[in-house]
Amino acid sequence: MYFTNVDYMIFTEENSANKSTAMIKERKRLQNKMLKLHEMIYGDVVKLGLSCHENKNHITTKIEPNRFNGKINSWLLVRYGKKPEEIAPYKEFDYGFTKHACIQYGLFDRKGFEISLFLGRKGDYDRLQICKTIAKNSTAIESELKKIKGYGMKWVIGGFEFEIDNNDTAEFCDWLIAHDKDGMESFLSYTYKIDDERLSEENIAKEVLSKITLLNGLYNAMVQRRG
Repeated sequence: MYFTNVDYMIFTEENSANKSTAMIKERKRLQNKMLKLHEMIYGDVVKLGLSCHENKNHITTKIEPNRFNGKINSWLLVRYGKKPEEIAPYKEFDYGFTKHACIQYGLFDRKGFEISLFLGRKGDYDRLQICKTIAKNSTAIESELKKIKGYGMKWVIGGFEFEIDNNDTAEFCDWLIAHDKDGMESFLSYTYKIDDERLSEENIAKEVLSKITLLNGLYNAMVQRRG
């Protein structure tokens, strides 16, 4: 596997607050491995009209303990979204890259490897605009949802889930608006088990790029883009 059990162990409860030099090196090693995967696919990602954070230090999520509880996040992600020139007009309103919707991938504690379309937290830009976006693009959103049927994906808001394979896509927009007030993170996810053969060293770059490509149409239908 490209990512090993040792990599996932970094996110255990015991290790999350470990500030030893050895653990810091392990987190940096894993971050570099994630960046290597990013470099393998990024040329093709750009062709899809997506961009990573313009600051190279923020291509992945942070590996340092946060200031609130002294622990690292239970995940390590790479995010792709709007281009720097699309983000620029919103910066003065405190809507930088991380406050907009994105397609992201990475390790989530012991759960596995996940690829998701992350609409945002309550208060993030595209999350705030979702009612207007649905009013304008509901037909396109439904059309894109039909393309991802059969892949085992689900939309999650708090404790609520909409399974794309088992629910009528025509009901999704109403479901999303009805549950959006819950205020939790809102995202479409696809999770791989740790030992999934598609995550082997030989296959992972192709697999991640294929899922990003699959989700890109839905991403464009659900966010407000410039240019």
